[in-house]
This record gives sequence, structure tokens and C-alpha cells, in this order.
Amino acid sequence: MTTTTKSTQHDSGFFVYPSGGWRKWMFQAPLVLWRMGLGWMLPRQLLVLAATGRKSGLPRYTMIEYFNIDGTLHMVSGWGERSQWVKNIVADPVVTVESVNEGVIQGRAHRLTSEDEFRSLWQPMLRSPIAEPQLARWGMQRTVEDFIAKRDRAVIFAIEAGDVPAPPPLEQDLQWVPYFVGALLLTRLMRGGRKKR
Repeated sequence: MTTTTKSTQHDSGFFVYPSGGWRKWMFQAPLVLWRMGLGWMLPRQLLVLAATGRKSGLPRYTMIEYFNIDGTLHMVSGWGERSQWVKNIVADPVVTVESVNEGVIQGRAHRLTSEDEFRSLWQPMLRSPIAEPQLARWGMQRTVEDFIAKRDRAVIFAIEAGDVPAPPPLEQDLQWVPYFVGALLLTRLMRGGRKKR
């Protein structure tokens, strides 16, 4: 099995690597919502991945699309091997993931390579709202045969759950923010009502 074919990974439209600026902020924003306890507002196909930074040794958190197939979670890298979370779990595959649907799961991540693994992933992939642009990005036709034949272009990991010393899940340490903002808005509304009198 060869490594990801980089020539098929073209940045265009939504799929521009968020190396900085507003794009990087946009991809970090869901983590802020999660920390505020508002994870229920996010799409159900997203999870928070906690991996160990390959350079810092500290927990690193990323919001990633996932699929649950027969109880096994699968994570897809939109930017292939270039993604920082991919580099981190290649260096240390022990991870913690958390989602609204699945709760907290710890285990080891391994990259999918076999035909059987990709065949089982095909139908769940098609249900994703970004399936079409992602397949195009990988240079794949919308057929299971092409998906399997060109599977070396896709960077997809499965998580084998287990009792391992994994990074801690992301804390919801900003739950006070919605209450604070709500109190400010309520105070402003009350003051506005008094002025009209």
C-alpha cells in the first residue's frame, strides 16, 4: 500500500487548508462551542479528538467528522497526511474521542488500508454532507469500486476502544459564558424597557 497520493489533493473552495487567518479560526470555533457546553448545537457527525502533540507532549484537540460502523468509530482527514492531528496520532496512536452521540471513548487509532474496511465505509461516507467534494478531492468517482481501488489516497482512521492511558477529554470550562452573555442581554433589555417609559 502506497502513501497518500499528494497530486490529487488540491486546495479549492471550502477545502483550503486552514493554516491561518479566518479559516483557522473557523475550524477552531466548534471547539469553543464544545467548551461552552453547547456541543448539542453542532452537527451529530462531529467528535472531539484528543491526541498527544508529537512535539509538545501535551494534549491537542481537534473537531473531526466521524462515522460509526457497527460500534467502531472512523475519522476522516480532509487534508490527508498534512493534518496536524494525523501527524500526532501517527506518532502516538493512543487517543480519546468524545461526541454527543457516543460519549467518551479511549483507545488506539489505526489507519484503514484493506478492501474490506473501505467497502464497509462506503455507504456511511455517502451519507456525509461533504462526501461529494471529498471524493472529488481524492480524485475518486462516485462508485464503491473506485473508492476501493484508490483507497491509498484517503486518510481514514478507525479507533479500537480499550483501557489505555489516553489524553484527557476537552474540558467544558467555558459553560459560564452563555449565562454571562444571557445576563448581559437581559439587563440591556430591562434598561431599554425602562427608558421607553
